[in-house]
Amino acid sequence: MVLSKDKTVIVHLNEDDWRELAWIANGFGKNVFTINLRDPDFTTPVQRIAVIAVRGDVVALSLGRSLGRSGDLDTRVKFSHVHVLQPAALEAVIEKMKLNSYSSMVDTIETGGLLPQATGRKFFDALSELSPESSRIVEKLRALQLQHTSEMTDHHRLLEEQRDAVAVSLEVAGIDSRSALQNWEVPPANAPFLAGLNPGGTSEASLIRHDATQFENWLRIEGQIYDVVEFVDPHDPSRKVTIAYADKEPLERVTGTDLIYFRHQNPGYVLVQYKRMMQRSGEGSPLQWLYRPDGQLTEEIRRMRQISVSGTSQGVGQWRLSQEPFYIKLCEDLMDRPGGRKLTKGMYFPLGLFEEILESPKILGPKGGKGIGWHNAQRWLSNTGFIELRREGWIGSVGDVTSQITALVQRALEGDRGVILARDDSQFTERRRIGTRRA
Repeated sequence: MVLSKDKTVIVHLNEDDWRELAWIANGFGKNVFTINLRDPDFTTPVQRIAVIAVRGDVVALSLGRSLGRSGDLDTRVKFSHVHVLQPAALEAVIEKMKLNSYSSMVDTIETGGLLPQATGRKFFDALSELSPESSRIVEKLRALQLQHTSEMTDHHRLLEEQRDAVAVSLEVAGIDSRSALQNWEVPPANAPFLAGLNPGGTSEASLIRHDATQFENWLRIEGQIYDVVEFVDPHDPSRKVTIAYADKEPLERVTGTDLIYFRHQNPGYVLVQYKRMMQRSGEGSPLQWLYRPDGQLTEEIRRMRQISVSGTSQGVGQWRLSQEPFYIKLCEDLMDRPGGRKLTKGMYFPLGLFEEILESPKILGPKGGKGIGWHNAQRWLSNTGFIELRREGWIGSVGDVTSQITALVQRALEGDRGVILARDDSQFTERRRIGTRRA
Protein backbone atom coordinates (compact mmCIF):
# COMPACT_ATOMS: atom_id res chain seq x y z
CA MET A 1 0.00 0.00 0.00
CA VAL A 2 1.38 3.42 -0.97
CA LEU A 3 0.13 6.31 1.15
CA SER A 4 0.69 10.01 0.57
CA LYS A 5 3.46 9.92 3.18
CA ASP A 6 5.42 7.61 0.84
CA LYS A 7 5.40 10.23 -1.91
CA THR A 8 7.85 13.10 -2.28
CA VAL A 9 6.77 16.64 -3.07
CA ILE A 10 8.83 19.14 -5.06
CA VAL A 11 8.20 22.75 -4.00
CA HIS A 12 9.56 25.78 -5.87
CA LEU A 13 9.93 28.91 -3.74
CA ASN A 14 10.73 32.46 -4.75
CA GLU A 15 13.92 33.99 -3.39
CA ASP A 16 12.20 36.13 -0.74
CA ASP A 17 10.38 33.14 0.77
CA TRP A 18 13.57 31.11 0.66
CA ARG A 19 15.60 33.79 2.45
CA GLU A 20 13.06 33.79 5.29
CA LEU A 21 13.02 29.99 5.47
CA ALA A 22 16.84 29.77 5.40
CA TRP A 23 17.06 32.34 8.20
CA ILE A 24 14.81 30.15 10.36
CA ALA A 25 16.55 26.93 9.30
CA ASN A 26 19.94 28.29 10.34
CA GLY A 27 18.87 28.52 13.96
CA PHE A 28 17.33 31.97 14.25
CA GLY A 29 14.10 30.90 15.87
CA LYS A 30 12.00 27.75 15.73
CA ASN A 31 12.64 25.36 12.86
CA VAL A 32 9.13 25.77 11.44
CA PHE A 33 8.14 27.81 8.40
CA THR A 34 4.58 28.50 7.21
CA ILE A 35 3.72 30.20 3.91
CA ASN A 36 0.89 30.43 1.38
CA LEU A 37 1.52 28.53 -1.85
CA ARG A 38 -0.52 28.79 -5.04
CA ASP A 39 -2.23 25.43 -5.66
CA PRO A 40 0.54 23.10 -4.45
CA ASP A 41 -0.05 19.36 -4.26
CA PHE A 42 -0.60 19.54 -0.50
CA THR A 43 -4.23 18.46 -0.24
CA THR A 44 -4.04 16.40 2.96
CA PRO A 45 -2.54 16.96 6.40
CA VAL A 46 -0.21 13.97 5.86
CA GLN A 47 3.46 14.87 6.30
CA ARG A 48 5.64 14.29 3.24
CA ILE A 49 9.32 14.78 2.57
CA ALA A 50 9.55 18.08 0.70
CA VAL A 51 12.33 18.98 -1.73
CA ILE A 52 12.71 22.77 -1.77
CA ALA A 53 14.01 24.31 -4.98
CA VAL A 54 14.89 27.93 -5.83
CA ARG A 55 15.72 29.11 -9.35
CA GLY A 56 16.32 25.57 -10.60
CA ASP A 57 18.50 24.39 -7.69
CA VAL A 58 17.70 22.01 -4.82
CA VAL A 59 18.55 24.06 -1.74
CA ALA A 60 16.90 22.21 1.18
CA LEU A 61 15.02 19.14 2.38
CA SER A 62 12.27 19.21 5.01
CA LEU A 63 8.93 17.80 6.09
CA GLY A 64 5.82 19.57 4.81
CA ARG A 65 2.08 19.32 5.27
CA SER A 66 -1.05 21.28 4.42
CA LEU A 67 -2.79 23.45 6.99
CA GLY A 68 -5.80 23.93 4.69
CA ARG A 69 -6.95 26.52 2.19
CA SER A 70 -6.18 30.16 2.93
CA GLY A 71 -8.18 31.51 0.00
CA ASP A 72 -9.69 30.53 -3.33
CA LEU A 73 -6.30 29.65 -4.81
CA ASP A 74 -3.74 29.51 -2.01
CA THR A 75 -2.98 26.72 0.44
CA ARG A 76 -1.20 27.33 3.70
CA VAL A 77 1.77 24.95 4.01
CA LYS A 78 3.88 24.23 7.06
CA PHE A 79 7.53 23.17 6.66
CA SER A 80 9.44 21.71 9.60
CA HIS A 81 12.87 20.17 10.21
CA VAL A 82 14.38 22.20 7.39
CA HIS A 83 17.91 21.14 6.37
CA VAL A 84 19.85 23.45 4.04
CA LEU A 85 21.99 21.75 1.35
CA GLN A 86 24.78 22.83 -0.88
CA PRO A 87 22.80 23.77 -4.01
CA ALA A 88 22.41 21.03 -6.61
CA ALA A 89 21.00 21.74 -10.07
CA LEU A 90 17.68 20.05 -10.79
CA GLU A 91 18.81 19.62 -14.38
CA ALA A 92 21.78 17.54 -13.18
CA VAL A 93 19.56 15.45 -10.89
CA ILE A 94 17.17 14.70 -13.77
CA GLU A 95 20.09 13.70 -15.98
CA LYS A 96 21.37 11.22 -13.39
CA MET A 97 17.85 9.78 -12.99
CA LYS A 98 17.95 8.85 -16.70
CA LEU A 99 14.32 9.82 -17.20
CA ASN A 100 12.78 9.97 -20.65
CA SER A 101 12.80 13.63 -21.70
CA TYR A 102 9.07 13.37 -22.42
CA SER A 103 8.25 11.88 -19.01
CA SER A 104 5.62 13.72 -16.98
CA MET A 105 7.97 13.33 -14.00
CA VAL A 106 10.45 15.71 -15.64
CA ASP A 107 7.77 18.38 -15.79
CA THR A 108 6.77 17.66 -12.17
CA ILE A 109 10.37 18.06 -10.99
CA GLU A 110 10.86 21.26 -12.96
CA THR A 111 7.57 22.92 -11.97
CA GLY A 112 6.61 21.26 -8.66
CA GLY A 113 4.28 18.51 -7.53
CA LEU A 114 4.16 14.93 -6.26
CA LEU A 115 6.62 12.18 -7.16
CA PRO A 116 5.45 8.57 -6.75
CA GLN A 117 7.36 6.41 -4.28
CA ALA A 118 9.63 4.72 -6.87
CA THR A 119 10.43 8.00 -8.65
CA GLY A 120 11.15 9.65 -5.30
CA ARG A 121 13.71 6.96 -4.50
CA LYS A 122 15.40 7.56 -7.86
CA PHE A 123 15.42 11.29 -7.18
CA PHE A 124 17.14 10.91 -3.81
CA ASP A 125 19.66 8.40 -5.19
CA ALA A 126 20.60 10.89 -7.92
CA LEU A 127 20.67 13.81 -5.48
CA SER A 128 23.04 11.93 -3.14
CA GLU A 129 25.64 11.78 -5.92
CA LEU A 130 25.57 15.57 -6.21
CA SER A 131 24.97 16.35 -2.55
CA PRO A 132 26.31 13.47 -0.38
CA GLU A 133 24.90 14.89 2.87
CA SER A 134 21.36 14.52 1.49
CA SER A 135 21.33 10.73 2.16
CA ARG A 136 21.77 11.25 5.89
CA ILE A 137 19.13 13.99 5.93
CA VAL A 138 16.57 11.90 4.03
CA GLU A 139 17.09 9.03 6.48
CA LYS A 140 16.55 11.39 9.41
CA LEU A 141 13.41 12.89 7.86
CA ARG A 142 11.94 9.43 7.19
CA ALA A 143 12.45 8.51 10.84
CA LEU A 144 10.73 11.71 11.97
CA GLN A 145 7.94 11.11 9.46
CA LEU A 146 7.38 7.57 10.72
CA GLN A 147 7.22 8.81 14.31
CA HIS A 148 4.73 11.54 13.36
CA THR A 149 2.60 9.12 11.32
CA SER A 150 2.30 6.60 14.15
CA GLU A 151 1.16 9.39 16.47
CA MET A 152 -1.32 10.97 14.05
CA THR A 153 -2.75 8.05 12.09
CA ASP A 154 -5.71 7.33 14.39
CA HIS A 155 -6.63 11.01 14.53
CA HIS A 156 -6.53 11.31 10.74
CA ARG A 157 -8.66 8.20 10.37
CA LEU A 158 -11.27 9.62 12.72
CA LEU A 159 -11.24 12.96 10.89
CA GLU A 160 -11.82 11.17 7.58
CA GLU A 161 -14.71 9.14 9.03
CA GLN A 162 -16.25 12.28 10.51
CA ARG A 163 -15.76 14.22 7.27
CA ASP A 164 -17.53 11.46 5.35
CA ALA A 165 -20.41 11.36 7.84
CA VAL A 166 -20.89 15.12 7.51
CA ALA A 167 -20.63 14.95 3.71
CA VAL A 168 -23.18 12.12 3.48
CA SER A 169 -25.61 14.13 5.60
CA LEU A 170 -25.27 17.13 3.30
CA GLU A 171 -25.63 15.10 0.12
CA VAL A 172 -28.80 13.40 1.40
CA ALA A 173 -30.30 16.85 1.97
CA GLY A 174 -29.37 17.88 -1.57
CA ILE A 175 -26.53 20.21 -0.47
CA ASP A 176 -23.26 19.98 -2.41
CA SER A 177 -20.78 18.77 0.22
CA ARG A 178 -17.68 19.64 -1.80
CA SER A 179 -18.74 23.28 -1.91
CA ALA A 180 -20.02 23.37 1.69
CA LEU A 181 -16.79 21.91 3.10
CA GLN A 182 -14.27 23.60 0.80
CA ASN A 183 -13.05 26.02 3.49
CA TRP A 184 -12.40 23.31 6.06
CA GLU A 185 -9.03 23.60 7.81
CA VAL A 186 -7.14 20.98 9.75
CA PRO A 187 -8.33 21.40 13.37
CA PRO A 188 -6.00 21.49 16.39
CA ALA A 189 -4.69 18.20 17.73
CA ASN A 190 -7.44 15.94 19.12
CA ALA A 191 -10.21 18.25 17.92
CA PRO A 192 -13.05 16.77 15.80
CA PHE A 193 -13.77 17.50 12.15
CA LEU A 194 -16.41 20.16 12.84
CA ALA A 195 -13.83 22.28 14.67
CA GLY A 196 -12.08 22.82 11.32
CA LEU A 197 -15.24 24.42 9.91
CA ASN A 198 -15.25 27.12 12.56
CA PRO A 199 -11.64 28.00 13.41
CA GLY A 200 -12.75 30.88 15.60
CA GLY A 201 -14.75 28.60 17.90
CA THR A 202 -18.22 29.00 19.29
CA SER A 203 -19.04 30.25 22.78
CA GLU A 204 -20.51 27.80 25.26
CA ALA A 205 -23.61 29.97 25.75
CA SER A 206 -24.14 30.06 22.00
CA LEU A 207 -23.89 26.28 21.81
CA ILE A 208 -26.41 25.81 24.59
CA ARG A 209 -28.91 28.13 22.87
CA HIS A 210 -28.38 26.49 19.49
CA ASP A 211 -28.61 23.00 20.93
CA ALA A 212 -31.82 23.78 22.80
CA THR A 213 -33.57 25.08 19.69
CA GLN A 214 -32.37 22.40 17.28
CA PHE A 215 -32.32 19.17 19.27
CA GLU A 216 -34.64 19.42 22.29
CA ASN A 217 -37.53 17.63 20.59
CA TRP A 218 -35.30 15.03 19.02
CA LEU A 219 -32.51 13.98 21.33
CA ARG A 220 -31.30 14.82 24.81
CA ILE A 221 -27.54 15.01 24.23
CA GLU A 222 -25.48 13.94 27.21
CA GLY A 223 -22.07 13.84 25.53
CA GLN A 224 -19.69 16.72 25.14
CA ILE A 225 -20.71 19.04 22.32
CA TYR A 226 -17.70 20.38 20.45
CA ASP A 227 -19.62 22.39 17.92
CA VAL A 228 -22.93 22.76 16.17
CA VAL A 229 -22.93 23.89 12.54
CA GLU A 230 -25.93 24.75 10.40
CA PHE A 231 -25.66 24.29 6.62
CA VAL A 232 -28.10 25.97 4.24
CA ASP A 233 -28.10 25.47 0.49
CA PRO A 234 -27.25 28.92 -0.97
CA HIS A 235 -29.42 28.12 -4.00
CA ASP A 236 -32.41 26.79 -2.06
CA PRO A 237 -32.90 27.95 1.57
CA SER A 238 -35.50 25.23 2.11
CA ARG A 239 -32.65 22.71 2.25
CA LYS A 240 -31.13 22.95 5.71
CA VAL A 241 -29.13 20.54 7.88
CA THR A 242 -27.89 21.06 11.44
CA ILE A 243 -24.91 18.89 12.40
CA ALA A 244 -23.38 18.37 15.85
CA TYR A 245 -20.55 16.23 17.17
CA ALA A 246 -20.73 14.58 20.59
CA ASP A 247 -18.81 12.03 22.61
CA LYS A 248 -18.07 11.17 26.22
CA GLU A 249 -14.35 10.49 25.74
CA PRO A 250 -11.39 12.68 24.71
CA LEU A 251 -10.90 12.24 20.97
CA GLU A 252 -7.65 10.29 21.38
CA ARG A 253 -9.65 7.55 23.14
CA VAL A 254 -12.50 7.48 20.62
CA THR A 255 -12.42 4.27 18.56
CA GLY A 256 -14.77 5.10 15.70
CA THR A 257 -17.62 7.12 14.27
CA ASP A 258 -21.39 6.76 14.11
CA LEU A 259 -23.66 8.85 11.92
CA ILE A 260 -27.16 9.43 13.28
CA TYR A 261 -29.32 11.06 10.61
CA PHE A 262 -32.80 12.33 11.47
CA ARG A 263 -35.21 13.85 9.00
CA HIS A 264 -37.73 16.22 10.57
CA GLN A 265 -40.19 16.10 7.70
CA ASN A 266 -41.83 12.64 7.88
CA PRO A 267 -39.71 11.85 10.97
CA GLY A 268 -37.34 8.90 10.77
CA TYR A 269 -33.79 7.76 11.53
CA VAL A 270 -30.99 6.21 9.57
CA LEU A 271 -27.94 5.19 11.61
CA VAL A 272 -24.60 4.38 9.97
CA GLN A 273 -21.75 2.72 11.82
CA TYR A 274 -18.30 3.02 10.26
CA LYS A 275 -15.97 0.02 10.21
CA ARG A 276 -12.46 -0.01 8.77
CA MET A 277 -11.07 -2.55 6.33
CA MET A 278 -7.36 -3.30 6.71
CA GLN A 279 -5.03 -4.65 4.03
CA ARG A 280 -4.34 -8.30 4.77
CA SER A 281 -2.95 -11.27 2.86
CA GLY A 282 -4.01 -14.89 2.99
CA GLU A 283 -1.96 -17.97 2.23
CA GLY A 284 -0.47 -17.37 -1.21
CA SER A 285 -2.97 -14.60 -1.97
CA PRO A 286 -2.25 -10.92 -2.67
CA LEU A 287 -3.09 -8.11 -0.27
CA GLN A 288 -6.83 -7.54 0.07
CA TRP A 289 -8.96 -5.05 1.98
CA LEU A 290 -10.75 -6.96 4.75
CA TYR A 291 -12.90 -6.17 7.77
CA ARG A 292 -12.56 -8.77 10.53
CA PRO A 293 -15.76 -9.11 12.61
CA ASP A 294 -15.08 -9.11 16.35
CA GLY A 295 -16.81 -9.27 19.72
CA GLN A 296 -17.50 -5.53 19.67
CA LEU A 297 -19.52 -5.92 16.47
CA THR A 298 -21.49 -8.81 18.02
CA GLU A 299 -22.44 -6.62 20.99
CA GLU A 300 -23.34 -3.67 18.74
CA ILE A 301 -25.63 -5.85 16.62
CA ARG A 302 -27.23 -7.27 19.76
CA ARG A 303 -28.14 -3.74 20.88
CA MET A 304 -29.48 -2.85 17.46
CA ARG A 305 -31.65 -5.96 17.33
CA GLN A 306 -33.35 -4.97 20.57
CA ILE A 307 -35.23 -2.49 18.39
CA SER A 308 -38.07 -3.79 16.27
CA VAL A 309 -37.86 -2.42 12.74
CA SER A 310 -41.48 -3.17 11.83
CA GLY A 311 -42.98 0.21 12.58
CA THR A 312 -46.32 1.33 11.20
CA SER A 313 -46.18 3.95 8.48
CA GLN A 314 -48.38 7.00 8.97
CA GLY A 315 -49.36 7.97 5.47
CA VAL A 316 -47.82 7.89 2.01
CA GLY A 317 -44.80 9.96 2.97
CA GLN A 318 -43.64 7.38 5.51
CA TRP A 319 -44.04 4.29 3.35
CA ARG A 320 -40.64 2.60 2.95
CA LEU A 321 -39.03 0.05 0.69
CA SER A 322 -37.15 -0.89 3.84
CA GLN A 323 -37.84 0.16 7.42
CA GLU A 324 -34.33 -0.98 8.43
CA PRO A 325 -32.73 2.03 10.16
CA PHE A 326 -29.30 0.44 10.82
CA TYR A 327 -26.47 0.41 8.28
CA ILE A 328 -22.79 -0.54 8.33
CA LYS A 329 -20.30 1.26 6.09
CA LEU A 330 -17.00 -0.50 5.40
CA CYS A 331 -14.21 1.88 4.36
CA GLU A 332 -10.61 1.27 3.37
CA ASP A 333 -8.27 2.22 6.20
CA LEU A 334 -6.59 5.16 4.45
CA MET A 335 -5.68 8.48 6.01
CA ASP A 336 -6.08 10.49 2.79
CA ARG A 337 -9.09 12.60 1.99
CA PRO A 338 -10.52 11.17 -1.26
CA GLY A 339 -8.98 13.22 -4.05
CA GLY A 340 -11.59 14.80 -6.30
CA ARG A 341 -14.46 12.89 -4.68
CA LYS A 342 -17.12 14.07 -2.29
CA LEU A 343 -17.30 10.88 -0.24
CA THR A 344 -14.99 8.17 1.00
CA LYS A 345 -15.12 5.03 -1.10
CA GLY A 346 -16.97 2.32 0.77
CA MET A 347 -19.76 -0.24 0.96
CA TYR A 348 -23.10 0.32 2.75
CA PHE A 349 -24.93 -2.70 4.15
CA PRO A 350 -28.42 -2.73 5.67
CA LEU A 351 -28.01 -4.60 8.96
CA GLY A 352 -30.13 -7.55 7.79
CA LEU A 353 -27.94 -8.01 4.69
CA PHE A 354 -24.78 -7.66 6.79
CA GLU A 355 -25.99 -10.43 9.11
CA GLU A 356 -26.55 -12.67 6.08
CA ILE A 357 -23.01 -11.94 4.85
CA LEU A 358 -21.59 -12.78 8.28
CA GLU A 359 -23.02 -16.30 7.84
CA SER A 360 -21.88 -16.71 4.22
CA PRO A 361 -19.13 -19.29 3.53
CA LYS A 362 -17.71 -16.88 0.93
CA ILE A 363 -16.16 -14.71 3.65
CA LEU A 364 -14.23 -17.59 5.26
CA GLY A 365 -10.46 -17.56 4.88
CA PRO A 366 -8.13 -20.56 4.39
CA LYS A 367 -8.01 -21.12 8.16
CA GLY A 368 -11.72 -20.53 8.77
CA GLY A 369 -11.46 -16.89 9.86
CA LYS A 370 -14.04 -14.36 8.67
CA GLY A 371 -13.10 -11.34 6.57
CA ILE A 372 -15.36 -9.10 4.48
CA GLY A 373 -14.00 -7.10 1.53
CA TRP A 374 -14.70 -5.90 -1.99
CA HIS A 375 -13.96 -9.35 -3.43
CA ASN A 376 -16.43 -11.38 -1.32
CA ALA A 377 -19.13 -9.05 0.07
CA GLN A 378 -21.31 -9.96 -2.94
CA ARG A 379 -23.94 -7.21 -2.51
CA TRP A 380 -23.88 -3.71 -1.08
CA LEU A 381 -25.07 -0.16 -1.68
CA SER A 382 -22.72 2.40 -3.17
CA ASN A 383 -22.48 5.97 -1.90
CA THR A 384 -24.79 7.05 -4.72
CA GLY A 385 -27.33 4.30 -4.10
CA PHE A 386 -27.49 4.90 -0.36
CA ILE A 387 -27.82 8.68 -0.71
CA GLU A 388 -30.52 8.43 -3.36
CA LEU A 389 -32.64 6.01 -1.32
CA ARG A 390 -32.35 8.11 1.83
CA ARG A 391 -32.88 11.40 0.03
CA GLU A 392 -36.10 10.13 -1.52
CA GLY A 393 -37.33 8.73 1.82
CA TRP A 394 -37.37 5.09 0.68
CA ILE A 395 -35.39 3.88 3.71
CA GLY A 396 -35.42 4.72 7.42
CA SER A 397 -37.42 4.16 10.58
CA VAL A 398 -41.14 4.90 10.81
CA GLY A 399 -43.76 5.36 13.50
CA ASP A 400 -43.12 4.31 17.09
CA VAL A 401 -39.77 2.73 16.12
CA THR A 402 -38.38 6.26 15.92
CA SER A 403 -38.95 6.88 19.62
CA GLN A 404 -37.33 3.54 20.48
CA ILE A 405 -34.25 4.50 18.48
CA THR A 406 -33.99 7.82 20.31
CA ALA A 407 -33.39 5.87 23.53
CA LEU A 408 -30.78 3.70 21.77
CA VAL A 409 -29.02 6.76 20.41
CA GLN A 410 -28.74 8.22 23.91
CA ARG A 411 -27.09 4.99 25.08
CA ALA A 412 -24.66 5.17 22.15
CA LEU A 413 -23.22 8.35 23.66
CA GLU A 414 -22.09 6.32 26.67
CA GLY A 415 -19.57 4.37 24.57
CA ASP A 416 -16.20 5.21 23.04
CA ARG A 417 -17.42 6.23 19.60
CA GLY A 418 -17.77 9.81 18.42
CA VAL A 419 -21.29 10.57 17.21
CA ILE A 420 -22.13 12.83 14.26
CA LEU A 421 -25.71 14.01 14.79
CA ALA A 422 -27.42 15.33 11.67
CA ARG A 423 -30.92 16.85 11.76
CA ASP A 424 -32.34 17.45 8.29
CA ASP A 425 -34.94 20.21 8.35
CA SER A 426 -35.24 20.38 4.57
CA GLN A 427 -38.73 20.76 3.17
CA PHE A 428 -39.38 18.64 0.08
CA THR A 429 -42.66 19.47 -1.57
CA GLU A 430 -42.32 17.97 -5.05
CA ARG A 431 -43.29 14.40 -5.87
CA ARG A 432 -40.39 11.93 -5.71
CA ARG A 433 -39.54 9.01 -7.95
CA ILE A 434 -36.57 6.68 -7.71
CA GLY A 435 -33.83 7.71 -10.13
CA THR A 436 -34.99 11.30 -10.56
CA ARG A 437 -32.77 14.23 -9.68
CA ARG A 438 -33.56 17.77 -8.73
CA ALA A 439 -32.62 20.32 -11.31
